[in-house]
Amino acid sequence: MQNYSDHKNLPAAARHGIMAIGNFDGVHRGHQAILQQCREHAARWRVPLTVV
Repeated sequence: MQNYSDHKNLPAAARHGIMAIGNFDGVHRGHQAILQQCREHAARWRVPLTVV
């Protein structure tokens, strides 16, 4: 795992991507739908996906 305290310090490979930020307190159908959409976008655009 890598931690970055400032977006200016991100490596080039991590500057473009999809990020889902939320309180994923158990992955129910609503959360699954959000994460699936994020996965699809990340795959389509060939960028990393991060879930926080």
